[in-house]
Amino acid sequence: MTPDWNDLIQRHLSGLCSPGETESLRDALRSDDRVTDLYLSHVNLDVALEGSAAGAALLEDLRVPHPLPGPWLPRIAALAACLTLGLIIWRVAVPGTSWATVLQNHDGVEIVRDGRARPATPGEGLRAGDRIRVGVRGEGTLAVSRLGRVTLGPETRLHPTREPRVLELEGGFIEIDAEKQPADQPWRIRTAQAEAAVIGTKFSLAAADARTVLRVSEGMVRLTGLSSGKAASVGGGRRAFVTGDSPPAVAGTRTGSVLLLTSRTAPHAGWDRFNRLIGDKLVGTRLWRLGFKVETRHFDETGPDDLRERALVIVSIFPDGLAEPVLERIGLAAAAMPVICLEPAGYPALGMATGGQEPPYGFSGQASDVVLQGGAHLMLRDLTVPPDGWLRTMQGWGCPVTDGAVILAHLPGRRHRAVWFAYELGAAMAPPVHLAPARRIGLFLDPHAMVDPASPVWQVFEASVDWSVSPEESP
Repeated sequence: MTPDWNDLIQRHLSGLCSPGETESLRDALRSDDRVTDLYLSHVNLDVALEGSAAGAALLEDLRVPHPLPGPWLPRIAALAACLTLGLIIWRVAVPGTSWATVLQNHDGVEIVRDGRARPATPGEGLRAGDRIRVGVRGEGTLAVSRLGRVTLGPETRLHPTREPRVLELEGGFIEIDAEKQPADQPWRIRTAQAEAAVIGTKFSLAAADARTVLRVSEGMVRLTGLSSGKAASVGGGRRAFVTGDSPPAVAGTRTGSVLLLTSRTAPHAGWDRFNRLIGDKLVGTRLWRLGFKVETRHFDETGPDDLRERALVIVSIFPDGLAEPVLERIGLAAAAMPVICLEPAGYPALGMATGGQEPPYGFSGQASDVVLQGGAHLMLRDLTVPPDGWLRTMQGWGCPVTDGAVILAHLPGRRHRAVWFAYELGAAMAPPVHLAPARRIGLFLDPHAMVDPASPVWQVFEASVDWSVSPEESP
């Protein structure tokens, strides 16, 4: 497209085009989406029209007039208005006009059309007015016209607005692998708190709990807080949060997806009605809401290749004696990526706990207060965790390496029995590793506390994730 289109559109809207030029412009509007977008940006109309096949007919029946006698400028202006009206009806509201195509539906992706929801079918086009809704366990993929590939996470609600090139993310998670966008009119993704302008990049966007989270893998995204009006340019390897009326808060982050290693069954009957799989799903949901694409794998179907291009690995495995050899087989202890281990049984295999006067880890089936350590560690900032809200029915602890670990929380009177501890890159660890190849965190979350979405222990989990994926410094 050349700058001639700008001049032609401006003269057409001013009523200065000849009949031949008007005919050329009409043909371009039908065949070239870029000209259409440019025309709409010049017109800048805000209309809300109901879909009708009459829109297409209006555009089709539009005829270039013969030379008009008398005052021709008002008539040309009227012709421009008709062309604009027909174009907007045709582009925005005519049934059959597709804004996206469903590529994949991994259970739970629905199309809401005329107030009725039904499962999305791969290959199906989405019309104006269609909305996408994803269930709590669903995932899917769309190809959005002139935007790119869009991955849908659980609990996602997405639809186009009446504005050109604007999608509204009401809630949930999307990951976008975008085509290069025109500088004067990029696609924009809007949430309740913020708006992200796409330049041509790969990024994820999550909206939940009155917060918008942006994580950029490649390229650049312009994120604007809707209440504050403040904007920030977020490049690859960076993330930004917008909470309530706050401006975007930008910081570094590791890129890649999160691998969640789990077990197929509950560890033993002593966990009452709690289903371990539900607990793992709650962890996965929290990660989606933090803007991470999550891949959940059972420990017995995981190989070394599954560790590639991961921002973080989270270990949540049972039973004792069976799952730990898998950690050794895939080489997770020596892997140069952050690891959060939620199960004390996995600490020895990862070099995170060591034996001494007592075992390297243990459990007790009773409630207990937790002593949260003071200090300036980044994970302890702004935490408001009551001592009795953490271990409600069970204790799970580990004995980390004294010279290498930072103990963040422990059982009362037993500082060596840590329920939350961390190793910085290069810190001393136990065999099979001696120096931490990346950040490591040991964290026990009582399963009954996890079931409560308002439990303060989720603050601890989110603080752990955020610190794990923050850029490391060489030791």
